Amino acid sequence: MKRKKGISLIVLVITIIVIIILAGAVILSLANNNPIATSNEAMFKSNISEYNSELALAIPNEYLNNNSFEPSTFNKGVWDGTGDGTGTIKEYITSISVADGAKFAIQHGKLIYVGEDDTEKVWLAEIEISSEAFVIEANIPVLTAGMTAKKWNGSSWDTVSNPDTDTTWYDYENKEWANTQTTDGSMWVWIPRYEYQIPTPHNFSAQTILVNFVNNTSTTATSGYTVHPAFTFGSTELTGIWVAKFEASGSISAVDVKPNVPSLTNITMDAMFTSCRNMEINTRYGWGTSGSGIDTHLIKNVEWGSVAYLTQSIYGKNSEVWINPNINYTTGQAGISVSSSGTISTYSYEDLTYGVQASTTGNVYGVYDMSGGVYEYVAAYVNNEYANSSTSCLSLVSAASQYKDVYLVGTSDTQGDNYSANSSKVGDAVYETSLWYDDNSYMPNLTRPFFDRGGWCYDVTASGLFYFGSNAGDAYGNCRIPPGSFSFRHTLI
Repeated sequence: MKRKKGISLIVLVITIIVIIILAGAVILSLANNNPIATSNEAMFKSNISEYNSELALAIPNEYLNNNSFEPSTFNKGVWDGTGDGTGTIKEYITSISVADGAKFAIQHGKLIYVGEDDTEKVWLAEIEISSEAFVIEANIPVLTAGMTAKKWNGSSWDTVSNPDTDTTWYDYENKEWANTQTTDGSMWVWIPRYEYQIPTPHNFSAQTILVNFVNNTSTTATSGYTVHPAFTFGSTELTGIWVAKFEASGSISAVDVKPNVPSLTNITMDAMFTSCRNMEINTRYGWGTSGSGIDTHLIKNVEWGSVAYLTQSIYGKNSEVWINPNINYTTGQAGISVSSSGTISTYSYEDLTYGVQASTTGNVYGVYDMSGGVYEYVAAYVNNEYANSSTSCLSLVSAASQYKDVYLVGTSDTQGDNYSANSSKVGDAVYETSLWYDDNSYMPNLTRPFFDRGGWCYDVTASGLFYFGSNAGDAYGNCRIPPGSFSFRHTLI
């Protein structure tokens, strides 16, 4: 009897093992040469090339076509490659701390991230990110003769010996704006060039203003944004401006910008404007009679607006700046609440409980006295007959265009008419931000064509960073009680 032929159990097991080995080899080959992964990587690299114009706003040219970004290249950010990835673009770009070979790109407002390890390539899902800022950091503060960089040590200001290499004296990500001191002891705060977007302008309700810092003097704005007009000075584009940290004090011939002293009041707008212009040739500030390229002038509406808008962003206090309620008009003061009324019991600017609340940053690094204190004249007016004939403001009206903001006169020269006639103006914290925090909004007109800002120590809720009012430009503010309650501040370029 013949035995039936068949596959033995041993042969079957060997065959299965061989098949498994072959299958594994095929799978490994596909994993290492995955056409999907290859396609994704090609698309990824294409995206980097396609969005170089966006990346150029954040990354130096030499890195634009580099598909791998080392953590050491961008070391200012906060993201370490873990967590849910929430934050702004600048946080993602500036500190990638992941496996070697990590790659990323910006694509239509999303960050696409690629992680690699020794055995596999993982294409992670797109991470939704904020449309805030493609720029890593603010423009470097420009210092000149007589100016010393200052850093707060917790109780006083230290001098920064090497401000070019020691950049810890400012950090706009943490609302620490750059401060400097001139030879006379006056203090100034750097407002770096930026673009902005107000989500719903002219809706009478305070909102967070979207701010992107602009590299160097670029005039090209991100879609939906406006490069702030304060950084265009005549035909010159600026990387930033210095603004007086406090209201003016001292005397008309030797103006100071210092805390805890009486504001300089009881002078006309004409005298204020002339004093500000003369500062640039005054040797007491350290830059010599030639000015060393310095330009000083009475702050304009758009320059006031540049401080206000940065304040109302993620880089500033982003809430209501407290009033200075000191009835002696002492600079750099705060009360015990956002709307403290006129009082002699106030807290100095460096007080960490109350004083810093009157700062534009909510800490000592900001600008003070922009709410309350005394009304501040600014270099801005409605161009009517009264303005052009006023002897109280002759030097302002006759000044070159870069030193003033001039507003159209409406048909009837009334507040409402003039307000509507200038609805297209931007950046000046007037039409775009009217009534924010219920700050009074009085458009100049008729015999009161000149702007004043900030309000008064007695005005309580009516005062504020976004307050604007009208006046005649005289020393007494049209006989307001008490008289002489008008001061000013400088811009330094």
